[in-house]
Parts: sequence; C-alpha cells; structure tokens
Amino acid sequence: MKRMAAMVAALCLLCLVGCSGQENISEMNLKQVSGLVSEKGYDEDDFKEKLAGQSREDMIDLWGEPDGMLSGFWGDTWNLADDTNQQIILYYDWDGIVEDVRLGERYSLDAAGIPAFSYEETLQVWQKSDPGVKTDGFQNTSEVVVSTSQQAIERAENECTIEYSATAVAYDSEAGIWRVTFFTEDSVGNSQEVYLDGTGMTTLIIYGE
Repeated sequence: MKRMAAMVAALCLLCLVGCSGQENISEMNLKQVSGLVSEKGYDEDDFKEKLAGQSREDMIDLWGEPDGMLSGFWGDTWNLADDTNQQIILYYDWDGIVEDVRLGERYSLDAAGIPAFSYEETLQVWQKSDPGVKTDGFQNTSEVVVSTSQQAIERAENECTIEYSATAVAYDSEAGIWRVTFFTEDSVGNSQEVYLDGTGMTTLIIYGE
C-alpha cells in the first residue's frame, strides 16, 4: 500500500513538473498574455496552438471588449498591455471560433517620413464653436483597424464632402491620431481635414475656405 502511494505521489510530482512550463493561455488575462510576448518571446504560432477553437464570446469575457475590429475579415484586435506597441489579432470562422492569430504593431506607419503633427495643438487652435469645425454627427461610427496611411485615407473618405484631387496624411504617434487632408492642387482654400483615431473613429473635421 505504501509502495502504491509513493508511486502515485511520484507520478503527481512528475505531472506538476512537466506541466509547469505549459502556459494555459486560454485562461490568461491580457496583461498576462502581454508578458508572454515581451518577457518570454511567444510568437503567433504559440498563441494559435492554444487559442484555436476558442469562441469570440469567451475571448471577450477573458480580455474585455476589443480595441478594434478588422475591415473585410471577421476579427478583433487587442492592444497588448506593455510598451512594445504591439497588438494581438484574432481571426474567426463563420461560427465565431478562433482559427488564426497574428501579432503586429498597433500603428505600422507604412511609409518612412510620414509628417508628424500635434493633435493637442490642433485642439488648442480650433475651438468647437469656430466656423468650419465639426465635432459630432460623423459617418464613421463603427470601429476598424487603421494602421496605414492608405487605410486612413479610405476611412476618411467617408467623411469627405468636397471635390478634391489630392490628399495628404500626417500622424500624431503620441495621441494615436491620423490627419487626412483633402484638397485641390494649385487651388487656395476649399480643403477638408479629417481626424481619425487608430480604431477608425472620426474625432474632428475642419473645413478650410
């Protein structure tokens, strides 16, 4: 009897040792998941192995509401709770079950040299009551990931109400705000600036004369 008890205890110990290195990602909160990326170097394959088959509802219960949703695919994005500027993206099948996982930058500025601007300064210069300033009643009311200048332009076009022949894009990395300017080349005035956050939501529109 004692021998049997010893064998059972040894097997339990072996199981604990063997399982201690396996992270149960499907039960971790977002902060813990972020640590696996920044501290342990987990990659997409590691997450896909553990999360494939989980439902969208279960992931939202575990990680909270997504920081963004994909456009053209059924998927959600969550910003990792660290300083790496990374996000985790879950892709779902038709039944809302995780079938793929991706890691990437939240704002992957796709062209070196995109002009910078200060959204804070813009808000200081332009007041809500100023002529040509719009702060509500926007067309973009659902979230999509905006991580490139082209995506910003395409999203901002939903708000554009003028004829134009050219666009210009700037980005405030601190505020996470895109500025898309629609204008006509070789023409003075008649421009429109649309400001978007990283989830594709319009925050401000300024009409030029």
